[in-house]
Amino acid sequence: MKELKELRLKRRRRAMLWVGLWVVLGFAAALYFFDPFTDLIQKGRRAAFGPPDGGRPALAAPAQVVLFFPSAEADLLARHPAEVEQGKEPIHTVRNTLEALLKGPQRPGYAPAAPPGAKLRTAVPGPDGTLLVDFDKSFRASHPGGAWSEYLTAYAVANTVLHNFKDFQRVRILIEGQETETVAGALSLNEPLRLREDLVMREDEAAAPVQPGAVPPAPAPAGAAPPAQSPTRENPAQAPAKP
Repeated sequence: MKELKELRLKRRRRAMLWVGLWVVLGFAAALYFFDPFTDLIQKGRRAAFGPPDGGRPALAAPAQVVLFFPSAEADLLARHPAEVEQGKEPIHTVRNTLEALLKGPQRPGYAPAAPPGAKLRTAVPGPDGTLLVDFDKSFRASHPGGAWSEYLTAYAVANTVLHNFKDFQRVRILIEGQETETVAGALSLNEPLRLREDLVMREDEAAAPVQPGAVPPAPAPAGAAPPAQSPTRENPAQAPAKP
């Protein structure tokens, strides 16, 4: 009787061992055969519909900026709201903003701020809150010249930077990595440029007719307060010193 019980117990243990072995083998077979098949399904899904939402990098919201272009109706700068790509670092957004300025206005009522084909080489922070903005040689070679035209070009760059990016207080324009005394021969750039709100046309300001042959005002010296009256071409006493 005792031997019969032991025999039954051995058979039960052996059956449980076989069941466990088959479970392990079945699980291994599932991993071997079905995993590649599942992976193939996932690859097909990604190819058809793209990665799942959790795998997509979040897109940064575009930066809202104000570009300054010469007005097509007056001899002053005019505000031009725009959107630019927001860079990973603030200086990247500065460069994107300057690139948008070089592309020119995207709506009527504005004139280009820089000559066609001019390119931004780089923009890097300098000492004392100065941004160094480096353009290629086309910025000078293709510029039509004229003191007032150069003046608006220079301050279109300076105002665009300083209005939007408060980390900087001044802008120095470089050409091909070198400091330049002038844009195209008429405007002196010996000092870094500061924000000049007095050169910006008010939204409610009537367009002033352009007087041919007149000259622009001199740049404000560093640290000086802006003039109380917006400069116009009718102020020959404020003409910039020629280099």
